Amino acid sequence: MPRAVAPPAVAPPAVAPYWHTRALVLLLLSVAATGTLLDTRSELAAASATQLAGRYLPLLVVNVSLSAYVLWFGLRRSSYRELFGIGHGAGGALGDVAWAAALALSVIGAENALQTLFGFAESAASHALVPASAAARVCWLGLVPVVGLSEELVYRGYLQRQLSALSGQAWLGVTLQALLFGVAHGEQGGSAVARFALYGLAFGWVTQARRTLWPCVLCHVALDVAAGLSG
Repeated sequence: MPRAVAPPAVAPPAVAPYWHTRALVLLLLSVAATGTLLDTRSELAAASATQLAGRYLPLLVVNVSLSAYVLWFGLRRSSYRELFGIGHGAGGALGDVAWAAALALSVIGAENALQTLFGFAESAASHALVPASAAARVCWLGLVPVVGLSEELVYRGYLQRQLSALSGQAWLGVTLQALLFGVAHGEQGGSAVARFALYGLAFGWVTQARRTLWPCVLCHVALDVAAGLSG
């Protein structure tokens, strides 16, 4: 395993005012609550057209909107590099890939262990995202890089930094963003909230250790691609 870059000893400075972060957290909770209510009310058919319009398009719109809010609304232009993290050069990029692979294997191992120990069944909401046709698979391959980059930018790039700065404790920022990440997947059920919160902690720790989003972005996209194409 490549050596981690030493994380900062103190919480990093904020890149946005408190109201900016509060508004985002309220928006995330509202989106999560709405998604949970809709998924308990009805299940979308697996037909390709319904899947593309009813699942993929809203997912794309939400993630693009959240990324736009984080990147452009109320932040100074110099914040972009702070959110994405430092660059490591060619050698560091290989290290980021190695970290991404190790993180992906850890998530897969945890999923298998939880399935074996507790028998967690796939939720209807999760199953509804699995591509049901060739056209859906093509759309999925275009969708998951956007979703993976957006979620890492919002949770590990922005919220982890902001919550660390506002609380004055880096570990608390990592923990709070992980909890929000779990809640954001509430439409998949209570077990999914716990699992995704756990993965959010792991992703947050890697981001803190490497001081860049790219290992988690690569891991996130790879896992989503694999989940969609193997379903």
